[in-house]
Amino acid sequence: MKIKTMRKNLRILTLIFSSMSLLSCGQEKMYLNEEELADINIYEVGDKLIFKNAETGETDTSRITKKEIYHENYDWFRHDGYQPQIAEIRYTNEKLIYDDNQEGGLIARKKRTPNDKIEFAVTFLYSLFTAHNELKVLDRLDLNLTDKSLNNVVVYYKEKNKRHKPKDDFKPQKLYWDSKYGIIKYETYGGDVWERINW
Repeated sequence: MKIKTMRKNLRILTLIFSSMSLLSCGQEKMYLNEEELADINIYEVGDKLIFKNAETGETDTSRITKKEIYHENYDWFRHDGYQPQIAEIRYTNEKLIYDDNQEGGLIARKKRTPNDKIEFAVTFLYSLFTAHNELKVLDRLDLNLTDKSLNNVVVYYKEKNKRHKPKDDFKPQKLYWDSKYGIIKYETYGGDVWERINW
């Protein structure tokens, strides 16, 4: 009697999982549109972002190592009939001290459903800036080290974390973003001002 019940339960479970597998084949792929990919398309693999400290003259270089747009593996349990699309930019910098290969994620976008609102989010030298961190939009920003002027620069500001330690002073507290060039300037928690010097 027990064996018959177990076989029956096993058949039912097999039928359920087979049905789920068949249903998962019909998921709808999500696609990021041109506007949602605008921040991603600023950078290409091999691009270098060279910043110079306005006071000391020291330079700091970040290099774009990966640009990828792909569909995440579909999981019927988590994705509710949609296969998310992900776009990401990765970069290296010697200040990325917590990672063995000194690499980190710079920009990532993920569209899970047709109604997802994709917002600004950039992580640079361990500081995450989102649309919620927007401080102001500058009509014009003059970069002193290159005599370059840019219009409509968005300034993002990040409050100091309660766990902030002096070793974290190199992390950006203010990030200046241009829709054509991306990160053009940043100010650290330690008060250093870094301007981009290559275009």
